Amino acid sequence: MKFFLILIFTIFFVGNVKSNNVTVGISGYQPRVAPSFYYDVLEFYLSWDNSWNNIVYRDGAQTTLKDGAFVFFKYRLPNGTVHPIYPTLHSPVEGTDLAVTNLMNLNGMLITRNSLGNGTISGNFSISFLALPEDVEILAFAVEIVQVPSLLPFYYRLGDGYDGSSESTNAFHHVDNFFSTGSFLQTDVNSFDDGEIEPPNTIRVTDGITEAAIDNPNFPPLYKSFICMKYEISQGIYRDFLNTLTLAQQTSRTANSPTSAIGTGALTVSGANRNFIEIKSPSSNGSPAIYGCDASGNNEYDQANDGESIACNFLSWMDVAAWLDWAGLAPMTEIQYEVASTRITGHYTFDYAWGQSIHNNPLTITNPGMASEVISNASITLGNANYLGSATNGPLRNGIFSTPTSNNRKKSGATFFGIMDMSGNLNEACVTVGNVAGRSFNKELNLAQSNGNGVLAANGNALVSYWPGNVALATTETVANAEVTTAAGTIVRGGSFLDIADKLRKADRSQGQVPATRTATQGGRGVLNLP
Repeated sequence: MKFFLILIFTIFFVGNVKSNNVTVGISGYQPRVAPSFYYDVLEFYLSWDNSWNNIVYRDGAQTTLKDGAFVFFKYRLPNGTVHPIYPTLHSPVEGTDLAVTNLMNLNGMLITRNSLGNGTISGNFSISFLALPEDVEILAFAVEIVQVPSLLPFYYRLGDGYDGSSESTNAFHHVDNFFSTGSFLQTDVNSFDDGEIEPPNTIRVTDGITEAAIDNPNFPPLYKSFICMKYEISQGIYRDFLNTLTLAQQTSRTANSPTSAIGTGALTVSGANRNFIEIKSPSSNGSPAIYGCDASGNNEYDQANDGESIACNFLSWMDVAAWLDWAGLAPMTEIQYEVASTRITGHYTFDYAWGQSIHNNPLTITNPGMASEVISNASITLGNANYLGSATNGPLRNGIFSTPTSNNRKKSGATFFGIMDMSGNLNEACVTVGNVAGRSFNKELNLAQSNGNGVLAANGNALVSYWPGNVALATTETVANAEVTTAAGTIVRGGSFLDIADKLRKADRSQGQVPATRTATQGGRGVLNLP
């Protein structure tokens, strides 16, 4: 007989009253039902607050903006190993005002609001999948997402300068006479920004004088819509990720041995720079450890004030890639980062993700570690972000500036599309177009295959084809069926709590490769590339 773990999982919160609280849980199960006795059927419910599906008009064009959730399931066998579930068919129960996008060959499903409107929304769903073994636990996960629409011409949404004289460091910029030459963007000369982009999807290398084509038609299209995580990976979901791994996998994805004593930090010294993931129960006799969050420091884990909603720092590129592969998501390219962080009408000089102003004052944290963690002295007129001037010494709760009174992008620190913390808090880990290892991302695969498949290597590394880090050098093309063991082909974007304001600008490309070691300022988030 099968049994189930109903996992109520919230990846983030967005204010003590105006919270998003994405929740998913299992409500029913039917083994091997007609018409096919080779499939199991699972029923689950999903809800989140402050959803939206709105039509906006800019420059005479109509665009639909919406959020949603990416939901995925796994099952745990009696021997403790955890495996992904690949839905073969999924649909909302009749009367549910939520739409399911049929994503073939993915281990999750994309669920969005069906009708126009805003506010709390919920629904019940049914999925079928190949029959599972007996006596398993089923685990349900959800991350809230935002749809970034396709807006042409895409090149007006990259960079923040025109001629190289008034722009962020190493920013993409428009070349002279671009209408006559056909070259729309190029960059200054260094190892991370030597890419030139031409429509519809050609990437070239240039030193400003000569150029050579590096055409990878399978690189995620520069003009195509995609799905972006609304928030950075939280400490709560990284904890839950660790708790689905084997001992060998946990050893790779943590800094301290899983056999260490209770209270030992998972990714760093417990509590350092506001990272609160600890060993709750040490590994014993070959079994994996159990991890928990303990921001309160009382050795009672996963309580309301234990920091589950704080963005997870001390993530190396290999940690980020493994989490993305496990969740079935893909790395975000630096092109996607800029498109998602740019005003719908185009780029402006020295923009942050929300606009041009920034609040420069030490922040006061109220209710630290709680889902209601909030900044009591946030600005009501300038852009809010967690950066060097904030004096927080660590990441804040995901989406902390979004409150019942933060009714614009500056107050909430949000992008035009509603994505949070793209400037500040933690650095964004992206795929670069500035070297061969980055530009060959997704080489020889179709777009949907750039997403993870839910399965890690036995040692805990991401095991995916043509992802950054599966080769040793930035000058080498990515390859098939290889583990992610380096950071070749990546770039840091967006700035962190220890960066000056200039590093937070959406066009700044000065920080180089994502660290292959665990650093206090590094986090991550993923995207879902659609066919």
